[in-house]
Amino acid sequence: MKSKAVRQRFLITLGVVFGLAALCRAIQPGYSKIDRHALSAPSSVTSSIQSLSNYLVQPARSDIEKARSIFRWMTVNIRYDTEGYFSGHYGNTSAEGTLKSRKSVCAGYGNLFESLAESAGLEVVVIPGYAKGTGYVPGQVIPSESNHDWNVVKIDGRWQLIDATWGAGHLEGRTFIRAFDDHYFLTPPEEFVFDHFPEDSQWQLLDKPLSMSEFGVIPKVWSDFFRYGISFVSHSDVKIEADGETTIALECPEDVIFNNTVFSDGTELDNRFTFVQAIPGGVQIHCLFPEHGSYLLYIFAKRKNETGLYRSVVAYAVDNRSKPAGKIGFPSAYESFAANGAVLIAPMEKYLWIGRSVMFQLRVPGAAKVAVVEGDSWTHLKQVGDKFFGDVTIGTRSVRVFALFPGNKTYSGLLEYEGCVSTE
Repeated sequence: MKSKAVRQRFLITLGVVFGLAALCRAIQPGYSKIDRHALSAPSSVTSSIQSLSNYLVQPARSDIEKARSIFRWMTVNIRYDTEGYFSGHYGNTSAEGTLKSRKSVCAGYGNLFESLAESAGLEVVVIPGYAKGTGYVPGQVIPSESNHDWNVVKIDGRWQLIDATWGAGHLEGRTFIRAFDDHYFLTPPEEFVFDHFPEDSQWQLLDKPLSMSEFGVIPKVWSDFFRYGISFVSHSDVKIEADGETTIALECPEDVIFNNTVFSDGTELDNRFTFVQAIPGGVQIHCLFPEHGSYLLYIFAKRKNETGLYRSVVAYAVDNRSKPAGKIGFPSAYESFAANGAVLIAPMEKYLWIGRSVMFQLRVPGAAKVAVVEGDSWTHLKQVGDKFFGDVTIGTRSVRVFALFPGNKTYSGLLEYEGCVSTE
């Protein structure tokens, strides 16, 4: 009970802090000018810590611009040493060694940032601790030994958090993917603590620091969780106990859409076992678990107008304690279902008995017509506002739902079901 109460206290605090963090970021000075300067550093100034530091901070008008210039240069010019990390032979991780080789593990990033910042007159500390990075599995017991280094730097009299390693990119398997992540520059402490736990609790920079056990039960999140403005409505614990199914609710802006993947013993489950749909102010992620046992649930998101892949935002460990009876699954949703903010009320089951009448109910904002299509047979649903409903007798194995939107000449696919012959 105590740990649950602590988590609730922490997450309520986060609700306030997320808003404050977003406001603070909105009024932060732009970094484009100092970033351009850092990224234009000539090789002639990189021969020593002092000469590089002098160059990087030369146009800086404040401590924050000094720290930013150093951070930005490092994220582009220092490569993560994957060979050293996986072999356990880290090489020279001193500031000088890292600058010379242009590669290192987190210790080298932390040491180099410290030396460059100190040379620029900043007060800075390397922080050892545990991070939920490569090798972390949601729900695992957090080991007592540290596995990561990062920095704190004093800006205008306040300690601020920086992780130049994670700001530079990430690992995909054994490959370092350079991908600048601005989230890890002056990260709000209430966000940083989701995946960084310092050996000395004072460096959490929280009024009420978390214990190791409390850190362990916070869900694994990625930086885009905060960048997209996502927050928890349900399931604030990384471990979920399920009885064949579960539904996770998240709060998010209307322009954020979601996808997810479930794994069992390293094998990805068929997508019929999950269903994602928007709700007012957020999203619901429905999951079915076909067998007893442990599962890993990864949730992804992106903005509607973004191209490319969905991005990792949060992950859970699921302990399923019961096996559903019969054939289970959710209907398949076409991309237009999420893109148009549609919400399915019924039926949620993918498999529909042929010969039986089924009530279809769904909300499709902006749609002029919605129809259930079985081969050449179209049954248009009744409409009240953005809600469409009606009884349909299932007659074929292919059952699809289409919508017509104003200005379009053709219908867009929303959902697909499968008709089944009853064995009764």
